[in-house]
Amino acid sequence: MVNKYKKFILWLVVSNLFGLAGVFAYHLGVVNMLLAGDKTYLTYGIFGLYWVFTFYIGSFFVKHKLKPLNYYILPSFIHYMPDLMVSLGLLGTFIGFGIMLNTNLAIDITSAKEIKEVMTGMSSGLGTALYTSIVGLVCSLAAKIQIYIVEGMRT
Repeated sequence: MVNKYKKFILWLVVSNLFGLAGVFAYHLGVVNMLLAGDKTYLTYGIFGLYWVFTFYIGSFFVKHKLKPLNYYILPSFIHYMPDLMVSLGLLGTFIGFGIMLNTNLAIDITSAKEIKEVMTGMSSGLGTALYTSIVGLVCSLAAKIQIYIVEGMRT
């Protein structure tokens, strides 16, 4: 009986650990920092895509009534979701670099105020570039772990 539920229990533990890590990151202010630092709002899309993916995997278990271990084969589109998360993160990186390079560099180098304004504009673009990449990679890794649990652990 335990073998029948092995994949589901493992998926449940792993997805709850990622959820718990997300709650912990939220309470530490990391999530707010990531979302506030992204001017393109792609991190919202990546987080949303990850949670839709996770709920789909959970509903997949329920829909197939926890059949024996060798039964699970996910639909092909689900395998592209982690790649889509990385691609969205990479898109955010390029947009962030575009924002960074779009700042007005024709400044008076003796004016501290103008230098500060340019540096603020450049750092917001760099924040977008880095944060979307990090969120895309972490969510993609978590999604691939879930796919491995469902399909990769065939006995």
